[in-house]
Amino acid sequence: MRRAKYGPSGRPAGAASHSTKTTDAEYLERWKAKCVIDERGCWLWQGFIHHNGYPGGSSYRGKSGRIHRFVYQIHRGSPAPSDWDVCHTCDNRRCINPLHLFAGPRLVNMIDMRNKGRGNNQKKTHCPKGHEYAVHAVRHPTRETWRACGICVKERQKTPAYVEWRRAYQRRKREEKRQAAFSSGKTAQEKP
Repeated sequence: MRRAKYGPSGRPAGAASHSTKTTDAEYLERWKAKCVIDERGCWLWQGFIHHNGYPGGSSYRGKSGRIHRFVYQIHRGSPAPSDWDVCHTCDNRRCINPLHLFAGPRLVNMIDMRNKGRGNNQKKTHCPKGHEYAVHAVRHPTRETWRACGICVKERQKTPAYVEWRRAYQRRKREEKRQAAFSSGKTAQEKP
């Protein structure tokens, strides 16, 4: 009598299904063993780190993804919504300590980043040409986080390329306005 080559799960006969037999506590212990705990209580991942500073991917219950998201899911009992970020209260991307993780929409993450002064542009005090932002900064009228150097903006507006672009833009707008007035005047004459 020959034994079946593959079992009912599609795996080779006798092969164990690790993802269904491993408990959540075992997953956490396995991941924690690959970490170094620092003085702040962060579990610093020692394995692969992505280019953006987050721990590399892993698998959990047959799904692959980011380790800190899986740790959050195990600790909270349910995964974070896919459109939400799993954020770090310790501001250390390599940390996978479940007590340092919280979930929130991207806006909450960005506000947290701004409040803690972690934004790359927040740290800049001078423009690339060396003018101080505190003295010469120009803010965008609708985007409160955008700023530019006023001196550089004025210099750019004097360049022949900018002057030509601005004149062409103004000509195009005047022409559009004339066309709109002409077409509305034509429809007004046709109605009576």
